[in-house]
Amino acid sequence: MTAATSRDAGPGRSGEPYARQGQPSEQDRRILALLAEGFTTVEAANHLGYQPNNVARRIRTLADQNGFTTLEQLYLYAGQQGWCGTVRPFGRSGGSG
Repeated sequence: MTAATSRDAGPGRSGEPYARQGQPSEQDRRILALLAEGFTTVEAANHLGYQPNNVARRIRTLADQNGFTTLEQLYLYAGQQGWCGTVRPFGRSGGSG
């Protein structure tokens, strides 16, 4: 994968090159952190000012690069690697439960 240009805002398009194979960029880490908190792809995209399709593509690419068949596997691995802080794959933090 090559570095993207800065034509459009979004993961890999703000002048920051895509992450090295299997490693998340800083943008990817922000996306993963929101998803770990329970945001949907659309909510995370809106929160960060990205297009939902760009967010979904970046997360799927990270999963593929790391050999995962499900996004849940990626989220758990991301948490173990410290890519997104604590892992809360289901539900947003701050609630009682």
